[in-house]
Amino acid sequence: MQVVQNGYLLPVPESLPISKLEEIRRTAEHRLKEIEPLIEEAYRLRNVLSVIEERDPTRRGASSHGHLARGLSPSGESSRARKGHNKRVILELAAERPGITPAQIADLSGVKRAVVASTVSRLKRTGELESHEGGVRVARAARSPA
Repeated sequence: MQVVQNGYLLPVPESLPISKLEEIRRTAEHRLKEIEPLIEEAYRLRNVLSVIEERDPTRRGASSHGHLARGLSPSGESSRARKGHNKRVILELAAERPGITPAQIADLSGVKRAVVASTVSRLKRTGELESHEGGVRVARAARSPA
């Protein structure tokens, strides 16, 4: 068994009392409920900044916040995502939120649900994602060692 502590995946001794594991689980669930709305707001704000940067040619590439939104044409119409963009967005969200569903990924990223669903299926087939708690997460083999 492993647990994440300070961003690192650490082994948990099998002899750890059930009460301690339950305390860790409750703490993790409580903290996750606290920060999920902030994570969702951060993605929405990144999307807003990306749209602004794409519409203002003098600002293109000026910020690191635009990595989650789809590009817009100069007329403001939605355009096809850059090569690899959807995959990168899906993998980022799956890494940050293990168990995230394709519907949640679509809602947070602005990528169409059908596109997310097909990309998630492909990433599962290639071993980059795996099923986890009703959603997906980055596959163990694809994660970098802690």
